[in-house]
Amino acid sequence: SLNEYSLAYTFNNQIKSDTNIFIGNSIIIRAFNLLFNTFQENINIFSNRGASGIDGNIATAIGITISSKIKNNYLILGDQSFMHDIGSLKILKDLNISLTIIVINNSGGGIFDYLPISNNENKINYKKFIRNDHNETFQRITESYGINYTRIEKLSDFNLPKTKESKVIELLINKDSALNFYKNLIS
Repeated sequence: SLNEYSLAYTFNNQIKSDTNIFIGNSIIIRAFNLLFNTFQENINIFSNRGASGIDGNIATAIGITISSKIKNNYLILGDQSFMHDIGSLKILKDLNISLTIIVINNSGGGIFDYLPISNNENKINYKKFIRNDHNETFQRITESYGINYTRIEKLSDFNLPKTKESKVIELLINKDSALNFYKNLIS
């Protein structure tokens, strides 16, 4: 099924040499750490912890893309990180560079489902204030900046684009899929 772990595995099998990959925090960095095992030349992997891990990831990936001579540039981040730096889409459009942003939309801060607090009796407050559950997608906001957008709901539809322009690929995943995968993996 489509989740952070299956994306990391699929991405690993599609990636080519001479590529910059900026990986956001939360589940996706853990999935790549576990499953990304490329030995190709000139694969540069970046990450940025920031104040809480979700601020400025789009802007940082833009900076890496601008300062690098490498043409293949990818940013992989979660929906919360995307929302916290959405204003950087204006910079991305104005610079006319080639950066593919892959947004993992698991309807909120899925990493918190791994913690004991997710089993708290007060599920309503957990979902609202900690996990930040939502039903948002990012097509309208992305297209309002004039950036190409693709929505993916099945892993079989995911292919790394071969474009020379920036785009946003939003992966809509079941929020329980990654947690179930992880629980099966460690049991």
